[in-house]
Amino acid sequence: MKKVINTIEKVKTKKNLKKAIIRIKPLGRHWEVCAYYPQARGYPQALVNPYHVKKIRELEDNSQTKTGTRGSLLVARLVRGRRYFNLNLSCSIYAELQRLSRLRLKIEKVYVREKTKLRTLLDEYFPEYETIFYDILGGSSLHILKNYFLPKVLAKENILELACTLQEISRGKIKARYNKKLWI
Repeated sequence: MKKVINTIEKVKTKKNLKKAIIRIKPLGRHWEVCAYYPQARGYPQALVNPYHVKKIRELEDNSQTKTGTRGSLLVARLVRGRRYFNLNLSCSIYAELQRLSRLRLKIEKVYVREKTKLRTLLDEYFPEYETIFYDILGGSSLHILKNYFLPKVLAKENILELACTLQEISRGKIKARYNKKLWI
């Protein structure tokens, strides 16, 4: 980022400019980290919505091709036309909590999506599985899934040994009578 700031300063001096606005297109996970450095040095920042850039590109020539130069020119036009949001990144504890909260929501969505995929697979290969285990991601269930991923593999296992193992893993919550459902 230091090189970027130095380049901006050189161009400002060379072109006899009084101020520079740094434009930011919020893509990926690094844009926010890169935005703190210029803000700390007093540079105003323009946050440009990537969706707006896409729509302007479509309006102008309806081309789906992307080039860095073309995109940069479109973004510069948006900034010149004052079609941007002022970016003010807060460094307070509340901003950090907000970021962590957003991250938690993203992780929850991924968790639900992956659990749904697992349920779909279980419904296809082991339809009675969810009637046996209340929580398919619980310790006992994960033990079964890791070691006996298909019903025919599980059917070959010694019922008494597995019953003892599951009772131990579940700390006595899964009784032998529930284990019988796995083999029936």
